[in-house]
Amino acid sequence: MIVFKIISDPYKREIRFETVDPETNTPTPVTETENSDLVSDELVHGFFPYNVKRIVDEIILMKHKPGQEVNIVFEGTDDEYTDLKDLCSEEQYRDKVKLLPQEHYLSSAKDILPKISEIFQEMQPLIEESVRSNEQVALNRRKFEDAVDKQMIPICVIGNYSSGKSTFINALVGKEILPSGDDPVTDCVYQITRSQNAESGFVEFDYHGLPIKFSMDEYNRGTGCTISGAGKCNDEFILLIQERLDSIASEPVHIRIHTLLALVEEHKKKRKRDSSDKDIESLIKITLPFSREGVLSQSQCRYVIFDTPGEGSATNEDHSQTLERQMRSLSNGLIMFITDNKSLDKVEGRDLCKKLIEMECFDNRFTMVVANRADDANLPEDGFSEEDIELKIGQTVCKTLHSNRVFYVSSIIGLGAKQGGQLIERAYRKVYVREIDSYDGSDDEFAMSLYQYNIIPEQIKTRCVGRSEREANKAFANSGLFWIEQEIRIFAEIYSPYNKCTQSKHFLEIGRASCRE
Repeated sequence: MIVFKIISDPYKREIRFETVDPETNTPTPVTETENSDLVSDELVHGFFPYNVKRIVDEIILMKHKPGQEVNIVFEGTDDEYTDLKDLCSEEQYRDKVKLLPQEHYLSSAKDILPKISEIFQEMQPLIEESVRSNEQVALNRRKFEDAVDKQMIPICVIGNYSSGKSTFINALVGKEILPSGDDPVTDCVYQITRSQNAESGFVEFDYHGLPIKFSMDEYNRGTGCTISGAGKCNDEFILLIQERLDSIASEPVHIRIHTLLALVEEHKKKRKRDSSDKDIESLIKITLPFSREGVLSQSQCRYVIFDTPGEGSATNEDHSQTLERQMRSLSNGLIMFITDNKSLDKVEGRDLCKKLIEMECFDNRFTMVVANRADDANLPEDGFSEEDIELKIGQTVCKTLHSNRVFYVSSIIGLGAKQGGQLIERAYRKVYVREIDSYDGSDDEFAMSLYQYNIIPEQIKTRCVGRSEREANKAFANSGLFWIEQEIRIFAEIYSPYNKCTQSKHFLEIGRASCRE
């Protein structure tokens, strides 16, 4: 009998492999002398669900003998055991491996995180004393609070020039809020937070160094917005916003937010053309409910999306610093790089990419590369060959971000599918009307299912195809957006808590050391 053990600890991001003597039950670690991929950094410190097929294939290569099954023992979490069990039950593995019942397992982070939060609440009076006199302790406390908040998930969207970042974010939100165009239109850092209140939205920024807030209500449409905050004033720009929003007071909240942000962008451009001093700070905060038609709105998590200007922005360094300041108090975020199928070998904003993947608040094992505008990509009818896939994951974007996952999407089709085709931007409407028949099942000859082109691990691809085919909103699924949102939700609800537990321990240790000093 051949026995092989897998020991996975997602809290430590570590996987160990051992052969076991069936007579003495003595384990022997797999070492580099065995010339196996199981000792590679990618498998030892990688994400188990993404690598489970590679791991099982390597075990078979090392240990399988004709007519004899390899008995696999797994120690780890129930979540990972389920992934391994599903793979081992597939037809190609049934006569080669046998997964034994799980005897030793780690508790799920979903169960541990609430307990950590409970202990933290009990310690609050002691922590408050330290915070008053130590700014570093205060920062670590904020990081810890975010780490134990299982619902807070920051998503940072970066990408190549003219890749459609704003359109992609609009599609994730499910509502047209960010302006778009062929020229660079984003000259600030947008922070978009999913609101739990389905009836209202807010836009906040500093104006002439003072905070100002524009509040919009879905059902009380007598005025376009209510203005509050220390930055409230009667100058020409603020009066223009009030007048313009009052003129569309009967429109939904997201249309008023779109109009307000377009006015802000135009104002910033005008100030730059006139060589005037900047009066609106780089960070603009937006809070609104996401579309009910999307996957993210079905999640309990509170997603916070950051949109960043492209490399061509003259104030890129200022924006980079603004983004870093916001990230200082956040943890366990997700990076999404937006490009297109033809630009996978080009990385604009390389310095920003490197900064982000080195930040402790991001888990770079989950970084997603998104090939946007895939409706114009002329993708091969029969899918990518193995050579195509190797070429794409070997190109600059994937190598820079240490990611071997590429997701294909038409953001405009996905956005239109969520909004029932009701789009604000004329350019959006033109693409949507031209292409929708290929995505909603009306046109059999040119039918498109972009999720079929996703470059992801095989067992996850099988799950992706199955769930996408069952999705009722065909255009939403076929646009590729449905599965991208599913991946974000899976990260946020299942895998993110493990990192949050590890990070909360890390911040507690730092805070303890700071208190001693």
